[in-house]
Amino acid sequence: PEGKLWVPKLTKLEEQYLAAAKERQKENMTSVQRCWGREFTGDAFLAKPSIIAFDDFEVGKRYRQVIEVTNVSLTFNQFKLLPLDDKYKEFFEIEFQPPGRMSAGVTRYITLWFAPKMPENIVTTFPILAKTGKIDFPLRCTTKKTVLTVTPQDADENPLIDFGQVLSGETSICVLKVKNTGALAAKFELEPEEPGSGFVEMISWDPPKSEFKAHGMTNVTFTFKPTAVGTLTTTFKLSIANGAPGDAKFQQEKRVLVRGSCIDVPIYVE
Repeated sequence: PEGKLWVPKLTKLEEQYLAAAKERQKENMTSVQRCWGREFTGDAFLAKPSIIAFDDFEVGKRYRQVIEVTNVSLTFNQFKLLPLDDKYKEFFEIEFQPPGRMSAGVTRYITLWFAPKMPENIVTTFPILAKTGKIDFPLRCTTKKTVLTVTPQDADENPLIDFGQVLSGETSICVLKVKNTGALAAKFELEPEEPGSGFVEMISWDPPKSEFKAHGMTNVTFTFKPTAVGTLTTTFKLSIANGAPGDAKFQQEKRVLVRGSCIDVPIYVE
């Protein structure tokens, strides 16, 4: 009839879809929590650890993390898990029994399994939906890495070997220290950029090639035995590679400045 809005009749299947959509909307509705005149603000649940981290993972292995989730709101609350990012969800399995209403201060546990299939870092969130709103717990997965610190260095943070002044006929020793705080070793080779030069002929270094071990310290010893008076400078190339794929790959070249001077034996006259 004229003046009335026409509404199409839904099929049985469409009615089921509509009812399911309304139910989902109802489940995702949040509300403000008030207790004894106080209004709660912030995240109603805290996770321990606060950052869910799978560090130094290897492809093909399976890792487990137990997450404590505690109700830190003013009174009863509850939460449900939301889907992980589509890009990463196939790498994770979740063991969790929905707890229903939880009193303030109550903790529940979620077991998260991680099975990496590629050597790529993951930075995402583990989302939950509480009655007071959505919460995103940080989720981070990082491959094994090579992390190097070289000392000593000059003012521009370049590796430096400085023998200072050395008397003719004497010997000076300096050590280049390389610390690998990562979980992945890397091979290295150290060679002069000017092989055969006069200064290089006065220097020896050991080892010329080896490996920076994971979680270890490596010393490279330089020995200078001058045979000519003067101020001398040269550069060594330090080539480093760990041979790993993906985000774990580390390949780098550093320049090591080597300098020193040779002075004559002083003559004293009484």
